[in-house]
Amino acid sequence: MGLKILLAKVNGISIEDELPQEDGKYLIITPDGYIKLIQYYEHHGGTFFGGVIATHWMPLPKPPTQ
Repeated sequence: MGLKILLAKVNGISIEDELPQEDGKYLIITPDGYIKLIQYYEHHGGTFFGGVIATHWMPLPKPPTQ
């Protein structure tokens, strides 16, 4: 699967529109198109761990139930 197809299927939220409301792990998309799992710290001024720059983010999908 090509990156453009994968990105089209990921419904990320633009960081310009909204940031996560609580600390936790999130999937982010970087300016160069990489998708990363990263820790977010709302109580540290709304930053992603390690100063990673993101353009979009989304919560992790729920794990399978079976």
